[in-house]
Amino acid sequence: MKVRFDIILPAAAAIIGAAAAWNGYDMGLIQFGKPGAGLFPLLIGMLLTLLSIPELLRAWNAPAETARDSKRRTALEVSIFAALVVYVAALPYIGFLASSTALVAFLLYLAGRKRLTVAVALSVALVFPIYAIFAWALNVQFPQPAIF
Repeated sequence: MKVRFDIILPAAAAIIGAAAAWNGYDMGLIQFGKPGAGLFPLLIGMLLTLLSIPELLRAWNAPAETARDSKRRTALEVSIFAALVVYVAALPYIGFLASSTALVAFLLYLAGRKRLTVAVALSVALVFPIYAIFAWALNVQFPQPAIF
């Protein structure tokens, strides 16, 4: 049987979303008249599952991609996932500004197919205003770099 790589990611997203929703429900939705710890995991899990089902159906009904295109697409998706894992791991050490700027630049360069200089400029133009609004105007605490 031929492996359809284009089905793997939406199926995994649907399964992960369903598991998150189930665990969120188990954690409790309402506690003492306020949202409980499981409300947002339930909602996000349901949203992830609902958004991945149409993509799964599209991939299932679409003609099979060539093996080369399918592997290239899967490699891109795995690279994006790996970038998000590195982002989460780096956030406590290098802080929000550096890690978010690097993530956005990497995603624009890899998935957006922008030149590196354009990707870095756009990432700075996106991340710094967000930081300014939330950190300075709204006094939201962002992770501070541990190594500086």
